[in-house]
Amino acid sequence: MKIPKLKVSLPKLKLPKLKLPKIGMPKIGLPKIAAPKLSLPKLSGFKFLKRKGKADLEAAEAEAPAEKIAEALEEDGAEKPQAKGRFPKLKGKARVLVPLAGALIVAALGGGGYFGWRMLQGQPAAQGESAASAPQEAEAKAGGEGKDAAPQAAQAHGEGGKPEGHAAGAAAPESKSEGAPEGGGGKQKVVVTPLPPPSPPSEIVTMVRRLQDLQEKTAVGDAAAFVEMPKHLRKLGRAIFEAPPETWQRPDDARALICYLLRGGSSEAGRKALSAAKFSPAEAPFVKAVIAYLENLEVPERDYLLTLDPFALDPTLGPSVAFVQSILLTPRDRAAAVAKLDVARLLAPGGLVEEASLRREVVLLAEDRQYERFASLGRQYWARFRASPYAENFLRQFMLGVARVARSIKLEEWSQLQDFVESLTPETKRNIYLTVAQTASVVGNVDLAAMAASRARDLSVDGSEERQRASVYGALAAVGSADPARSAHLLDDVDRGRLTPADQPLYDAAAYVAGRIFRAPAKGFKEQPAGDANATDADLARAEKLLKDGDAVIASARKTMARER
Repeated sequence: MKIPKLKVSLPKLKLPKLKLPKIGMPKIGLPKIAAPKLSLPKLSGFKFLKRKGKADLEAAEAEAPAEKIAEALEEDGAEKPQAKGRFPKLKGKARVLVPLAGALIVAALGGGGYFGWRMLQGQPAAQGESAASAPQEAEAKAGGEGKDAAPQAAQAHGEGGKPEGHAAGAAAPESKSEGAPEGGGGKQKVVVTPLPPPSPPSEIVTMVRRLQDLQEKTAVGDAAAFVEMPKHLRKLGRAIFEAPPETWQRPDDARALICYLLRGGSSEAGRKALSAAKFSPAEAPFVKAVIAYLENLEVPERDYLLTLDPFALDPTLGPSVAFVQSILLTPRDRAAAVAKLDVARLLAPGGLVEEASLRREVVLLAEDRQYERFASLGRQYWARFRASPYAENFLRQFMLGVARVARSIKLEEWSQLQDFVESLTPETKRNIYLTVAQTASVVGNVDLAAMAASRARDLSVDGSEERQRASVYGALAAVGSADPARSAHLLDDVDRGRLTPADQPLYDAAAYVAGRIFRAPAKGFKEQPAGDANATDADLARAEKLLKDGDAVIASARKTMARER
């Protein structure tokens, strides 16, 4: 039984068409940016602005302006040519995009130009490599040709079998430059020839340098250098005395001899060298002048030293010459002598020349009453050279300068020296104040003498000789003061027998003045005092005699001070 096939037809359903709404993007109006008008250079030989087959346009271009050319093109139905040297007019977005694209192109070209330049920099090396590999390729190709190919290859590559202009790695050191490959434009390689080593110094030059080194160390307190220095001077003197005459023909040895003489050498060794008569015309008068200075000969040859410029001399000679010039100028021009010491200190800082210059300059400034610079240089010396073996000499010279200053300096001016003096050791301060008190009391600088005597008494031990001296100097300064109760007893704690022979006359003078001022008055000026007055008169007679002796001592001291000026 067959089952019939049932055909069921389903109705077709039509789905509704959905239309999506159109969403319009908002139009953004870009601001109109006017492109700058750039005048391009006129390019001759390019006629891309002209239409082919327009003979009348070519004829009119040379004579007519750009506007007439444009009209002629419009009449012919051709496009308007662009004006020479200008960009075409842009419309819409092109006015913004075209300039931006141009800026990007310019930037890209700039970077490409840089890398191109870098490639060009490496081009000579590549050419050199190719030139170096060319002989090998030629030899490989001509491998079966035998010995006849070798001369040809050598001939092609220049003399020595090397490529022409190729930089050989095993170049000789004396060659200064090597050429570049022909037509390659390569760099020129320069080989620097080393300078020849200097000739070693002679024995005398070496010994003089050693002398300078010892003196520099001595200035800063090297005890071993101070002990070795005189021994080295004697050894150097013997070497100069025994040197052959031709030694002084060399400028280095001649300058070393002069340096030795200026730094404490023996004039006998200089005379022995001078007798050889082998010095140059510029150095012979120099040696003669230094020998005359060392021997204190007042001859015209010695004045040659004053004609020299320390700044123009060798650095080993300039400072010493300036120091010697100061010594020669002191009796003639003191201001110039001080200036020369400044030059010596400037040219040789930290050495023995500066140390000696400071010591000498302090004395000259004290004599010239330049108190401020006197104190300044004293502080400078003590800060830098207090360890020097010559520091004791400086202190003696400083005290001598202080004694000169004490004759005329006022108490208020002493403040310029006060700080430096107070920075010294207690013993040094005490000695300086004793010197000031003694000098000031003798010359009558009462205020300064009283101040110095008081400070010296404070720095002295009770009952010591220094305290006794300070009391005597203080009594001389205060014996005429307006306080009779105090002035009559200034010498009560002083023992005359413990004073030095130089201070005893000063004690007697103070005692005599005090006795004459503060003794009891007589009944009448014409009557002989009775009783105890006779004993007082006897004491006064003895005091008058002692005072005369004291006056003689003071007069002698003043003469000594006058000679030291």
